[in-house]
Amino acid sequence: MSQQVSEVSAGANAVAFFGLGLMGVEMARRLAEAGYPLTVWTRTFDKSVDFVKANPGSKAVQTVSEAVERGRYLILMLTDFASIKATVASDEVMPLLAGKTVVMMMTIGIGESVELAAAFQRHGASYVECPVLGSKPVAASGSLVVMPSAPPEVLTTELKALLGVMGSKYRPISDQYGKSLAVKLALNNSIAAQMVTLADSLALIKGHGVSSELFWDILKPSVAFANYFDIKFDRMNAAKYDDPVFSVRNLLKDVSIISDELRGLGFDSSGVDGSKALLAHTIDAGYGDDDAAAVIEGVMRRAKQ
Repeated sequence: MSQQVSEVSAGANAVAFFGLGLMGVEMARRLAEAGYPLTVWTRTFDKSVDFVKANPGSKAVQTVSEAVERGRYLILMLTDFASIKATVASDEVMPLLAGKTVVMMMTIGIGESVELAAAFQRHGASYVECPVLGSKPVAASGSLVVMPSAPPEVLTTELKALLGVMGSKYRPISDQYGKSLAVKLALNNSIAAQMVTLADSLALIKGHGVSSELFWDILKPSVAFANYFDIKFDRMNAAKYDDPVFSVRNLLKDVSIISDELRGLGFDSSGVDGSKALLAHTIDAGYGDDDAAAVIEGVMRRAKQ
């Protein structure tokens, strides 16, 4: 390890941030603006370089190992469990984790998180399961709901302050791993259900030639209204799916996890599986990286077949 890396690693608040996706880039930006010594790593190095240009004082590195060496807190906002296993939880990197605190802020399976906790702890690292609730604009404003589960001694004052930079709503869930993800998955299931419900309803209205604005005027003050409709109605109605807040592909990933968790408990997953099939159909139609409001395209395309 170089002298420079040693000096950075010695900093109690040094952060290594993994993943600069839709939300990750906003969360990392807030840490940089708050003055944390910040190292960023993402699979596309040019994206890390662009981040550093926009956030002077942060540093981009090309290898996971270098990022780990430079950080005291390792924040994970990668794609999925497989991406964690291939990077921070790989055989090559695990020996570097002693004394670090790994903060997993993504949505993965409950069993996967429990597996990570055991693996990290075997290598001398602390682990915080800390999914967040929010979207890109919410992350940009620092208003995410952060939901940690970890032993009390891991949730130090310093760590709480770090989490507070990214999320103003601190809601600790449990000292047992898996509980925060259970809450996050339940919340995302509600989001998916509202998304699909609105898409089905709006497709029905449009299909019968009824004014969507008239439908909205009746829906919004009624008991049939749900808050998430407010966020997605205009996008669906105008077919504006660019600049995604939550992509179809990411929502399908989460819904697939929810389906697996329900079946693992011995419960019926058919309701979730309907949303899963529709999201997959929407991706097949070419909308995978668009905002999840594009699910209405999946509904209307399926209806034409």
